Amino acid sequence: MKIIKILLSLFIAFFSPYVVFASMISGTVYSDDGVTQATSTIKLVVNGTTAYATTTDANGAYAISVTDPIAGTPVTAWMDNSNGITGAVVTRFNSGNITGLDIYKNELIVRHEDAGPLVNSDIGACDSVNGSACASQNLHMSVSGGNLTLLSDWGLYVWSGKSFQPGGQLPLKQEQFHLVLEEILNGALLLRHFLF
Repeated sequence: MKIIKILLSLFIAFFSPYVVFASMISGTVYSDDGVTQATSTIKLVVNGTTAYATTTDANGAYAISVTDPIAGTPVTAWMDNSNGITGAVVTRFNSGNITGLDIYKNELIVRHEDAGPLVNSDIGACDSVNGSACASQNLHMSVSGGNLTLLSDWGLYVWSGKSFQPGGQLPLKQEQFHLVLEEILNGALLLRHFLF
């Protein structure tokens, strides 16, 4: 029995540095703000350097297995199409699987899986000009000098229950900023989407 324990300990000590842990990241693509599902090619990039790709199923759902990044690492997913239909979501990894990482057409959704907040430098890890695995014409956002810029066809969508502290300028027009506010009315949680 002692020999088995010793052999098992040696096996674990030798092979554990080579064990790679993976998490599943999944969500749904929408052709609007979360009502109508759409199909798309999805590109997902971890920290601007490690790229994954997949296509949605007929219901707009996607799932990608990624090698676990360290907590706090930015993760960017976007519609990578040649038909001009675009949208993206940026979050920060915490641990384990990420579900509900949805993508809305013509929106940059910002959220976080850790304590937050998400900041412009997280977005800038993978945008239209930054990130060795990014630099896509389908990413209609860029961060330069700490300032976030969106092309005029995209809005900024702060995910419900999440915080966003830019840490730089947000040169957005009023019609580009969307905010989801939560309120409890008669014991029910309501989500309201306001356009300023």
